[in-house]
Amino acid sequence: LTEFYYNAPSPLSATPFGGLRLIDGVWTDVDFVASSAFEAHIAPAGDKMFFVLEDGSGRGVGHVSIKADGEWGTPEALPATINSDNYFPMYFNSTMDGSLYWTQLSFGAFIVRTPFVDGTYSAPERVRMSLSYTGSCAHPYIAPDESYLIFDCERGGKNDLYVCFRTENGGWTQAQKIEEVSDPD
Repeated sequence: LTEFYYNAPSPLSATPFGGLRLIDGVWTDVDFVASSAFEAHIAPAGDKMFFVLEDGSGRGVGHVSIKADGEWGTPEALPATINSDNYFPMYFNSTMDGSLYWTQLSFGAFIVRTPFVDGTYSAPERVRMSLSYTGSCAHPYIAPDESYLIFDCERGGKNDLYVCFRTENGGWTQAQKIEEVSDPD
């Protein structure tokens, strides 16, 4: 581990979003232009960081920063296929092929996938997984090869973690509660 990022004030940094990089054996603040970013995710290849910035009205807007020569570039808003008035994007996670999984909050919380095809993001698709629960599901973690998906669902004021696996036909198995880390029933 030579660098990491966090979303909380730290004694080592005064910004709500910060990062540290190990330089000559000393952890040093990373000078990142989006100190108000939250829910950052670094792509599996380490070359892109996805995060949300508020637009001044309290609405989150998805952004990406590209790493070049070891430094993060100026954040750029993700395209309208993600940042439209119909969506309130949060908690991005990406795959090796560049597709994004994220939580959409406009009409309740649910998980969507935005395929990355020919260098552009296609329209978001709702991720349909079989779940014996009908509450809000959010905060996806997708395996870089899309072989499994971990997410949380809120029910009765408690959040539980679930996992489902990709099927041969591109669908998802029935989601299974991860008992070891979830609240007891």
